[in-house]
Amino acid sequence: QLLEVRVKKRTAELEKEVKERQVAEDELKAQTQRFSLHLNHTPVGVIEWSRDLCVKEWNTAAEKIFGYSREEALGQSAFDLILSPKEEKHAQEIWNKLISDSGGTQAINSNHTKSGKEKICQWYNTTLKNPDGSIIGVASLVLDMTKQKNAEDKVRHYQDELEQMVQLRTEELTKTVQELKRRNFEADTMSRLGDLLQACENDEESYGIIASLCEQVFSCHSGFLALHDEGSGMFQAKAVFGGFLYPEIEFDHKDCWALRLGSSHMVFNTDFDTVCGHTEKEQLTGKYSLCLPIGAKGELLGLLHLLWDTQGRSAENCELEFKNIEGLAKRVTELYALSLSNIRLKSKLHRQSIRDPLTGLYN
Repeated sequence: QLLEVRVKKRTAELEKEVKERQVAEDELKAQTQRFSLHLNHTPVGVIEWSRDLCVKEWNTAAEKIFGYSREEALGQSAFDLILSPKEEKHAQEIWNKLISDSGGTQAINSNHTKSGKEKICQWYNTTLKNPDGSIIGVASLVLDMTKQKNAEDKVRHYQDELEQMVQLRTEELTKTVQELKRRNFEADTMSRLGDLLQACENDEESYGIIASLCEQVFSCHSGFLALHDEGSGMFQAKAVFGGFLYPEIEFDHKDCWALRLGSSHMVFNTDFDTVCGHTEKEQLTGKYSLCLPIGAKGELLGLLHLLWDTQGRSAENCELEFKNIEGLAKRVTELYALSLSNIRLKSKLHRQSIRDPLTGLYN
């Protein structure tokens, strides 16, 4: 009887234990099913790797990202499956850290799909261990960042284009402001020049005004102002500036192409441009020149000759500078010609008012 009681008790314990184990197995099976459901429906790629970097698990999201089915991916090496040759070294470094019990890593890599397309993926890797602490593999979560990366690249491209547009517009506005400043400066200069020339009593006073203005306004290296002498018929230097080396220069109108043509004459390159007879080629070494005739009422009164240094400056910059100053220089010579004509007319009228035009005697 005692044995039967013990058997019944043990039988009840076993039945209870079996029932509890069955419940646990059912719960584990349900959990496994739920995990499998989540695994296959999550938008994040889930991949499990063995210690030798071969696929042990490959979910639906991984299939969509890389194009390989689970059956195709299982057992395959990452180097053969999704890694491009240029990423192999980087991937091997990350893998060495993982299997050396470094915990987890995060990286953005370029990967290949089954069709050969390149995708940018973000990886979250975690080391998998046995209960005894030994490493059995690695679990990876993969996010397809290709669209986001392309969108970022487009945004960055648009930003670069916008910055370029802003920079170009800023440069245009800066040029406009500089042009306005230059025009205002030219207007002020012409007004000041006109006032000074009108106040001159004789030709000699005007020489220094023109020389000082040319040296300051045109930023020229050197030059001279030559006027026509009625007695000799030659053009003689009346004022030199900027350390011009030939203060006693004298020449005929045939020696200057600007006087011949009746317009400005520029020399950029002595090998190609015609050099005036009043200038030696050696004088133009490392320089370029501008000759401007001074005339009023069809009469040639003189010549303005300007020189600029070309050292450290391109021919393009020199030509651009010439275009900016040629117009102003022409207006200066026109204004000076008119003022010089008025000064001489006033002197002539004053002389006629006190002397007899035939005898030269005082009235």
